[in-house]
Order: sequence, then structure tokens, then C-alpha cells
Amino acid sequence: IINLGLDFSRFDPSKCNADAIRKSWGIEDKDTVVIGSVGRLVPEVGQDTFLKAAAGLMKHKNLKLKFAIIGEDPLVSSEEFLTELRALASQFHMEDRVVFGSVADNLPEIMRGFDIFVMPGSEEVPGLGALEALAMERPVVLSRVAGAEDIVGDSQQYGLLVRPEDAFDLQQKIFDLLQDTERRTRMGRLGRVHVLQSFDKSTRFQRSFDVYDKCMKRRSRFAPQEE
Repeated sequence: IINLGLDFSRFDPSKCNADAIRKSWGIEDKDTVVIGSVGRLVPEVGQDTFLKAAAGLMKHKNLKLKFAIIGEDPLVSSEEFLTELRALASQFHMEDRVVFGSVADNLPEIMRGFDIFVMPGSEEVPGLGALEALAMERPVVLSRVAGAEDIVGDSQQYGLLVRPEDAFDLQQKIFDLLQDTERRTRMGRLGRVHVLQSFDKSTRFQRSFDVYDKCMKRRSRFAPQEE
């Protein structure tokens, strides 16, 4: 298995100030907790499940929350699904609590601007998004799909797993993290160490090279010998 790889010189919390991106989301104080998702705006990623969970969290009036849905351009148009998501936010009367945006060149700032990263889809492998969030010391809440356990750790020490497309389970897991700031901080800190050790870009390159090198050497043993 060759893991995905990140450029940690870019995804470095010590080089990143998220104040500007948070202000662009309408957040002026540090007490507001931002729960966000980054990914293609398609049903498989589960942004609709995220909004349903957000509506449940809004019942806790003592919590100061903001929800950010940041989209990446998919291979097909996402306008129809985006319209559905906006309608869902309106249905739950959360227009002032939900921010929609798109990925530009400031992805590290976006991830640092979050306090919790979520991806509750049914089919989408968490992939780079979750790793980028951990690299910026942010805990993750992911669907229990292929590859998710490798990201959150065997004991879920870097994040939590939820049942795919289960808004209530997602709501409960997020609420657990909201109740324990120290736990969120610890998960994020350990999560960065985890991805540094296992998901470095240079390590990915070297392991890929080693696989090709091994295959070429094996192939050469069976090549016809010239007389």
C-alpha cells in the first residue's frame, strides 16, 4: 500500500493565519466553533447529511457555531446539488449559520479556519481532505468507509468515525467534540504527527519508485536472453 502524500511545507500551521478567512465567513470572535467540509459538491460526499446534523446541533442554544461547506469543482456540474444544499439550509432556518465557498489557493488557511473537519459521505473515500485537515492540526469526523480507519487511527485518536449518511450519529459525534476543547486540541496535535510520519509526499515518491524498480527487476529475470 502506498499512502497519499502531502507537501508539509505548504500545510504547516506555524505559517498560517486563519483570521482573514474566518472574518470572510462572518466570524469576529474566537469563541465561535467552525465545523467545515471540503470536497466535490456531489451527493456522495454527504454535504446534505452534514446540514441535517448541523440543524440538530442548532438546538443547543448555548453553542456558538458556524458551518462551512467548501466545494471543489467536480468533473460534472454541481449547480443543481448546490441549489439543493442552499434550499436545505433555508428549510432549517440556518442561512446565517452556513457559509458556502470554493477552494482557491488558500486551502491551508481554510483548513486552519475550521475547528472540526467532517466528511460523512456514503461512498467517497476521505482522501486528501482529511489528511490536510489533520496536517493543520484539526480533528476529523469521517464516515466509516474504506481508508477512513487508517486516517483516524486504530483507537480513533486523531478523529471519530460515523455511520455513512447517518445525520444523527454525525450530530452526536460532533457534539462530543464540542464538549471537550482539550480533546479536540489533542486530536489535532497528534493527528499532525500521524500524517507527518505516514503521509509525506517524499515518502510516497520513494515507495512508488521502489515498486516500479522491483517490478522491472523481476521482469528482467524472465526476459528472453540474447544469444
